[in-house]
Amino acid sequence: MGNVKKKFQRLDEWTRVRVRAFMRKKKSTVSNSLIPNIVLESSGTVFLTNLLTTRS
Repeated sequence: MGNVKKKFQRLDEWTRVRVRAFMRKKKSTVSNSLIPNIVLESSGTVFLTNLLTTRS
């Protein structure tokens, strides 16, 4: 099956950058520090890493 945790983390990082740029209507690195992850989570954003479950 493979380990997708690292891939999901990288996709989540990229998605958060894109969502922040969309919210601020501009491409900038400043947006990443102005909008914390908690704001994205409270707005209903689902991250791929949150969907991972541990194997028993």
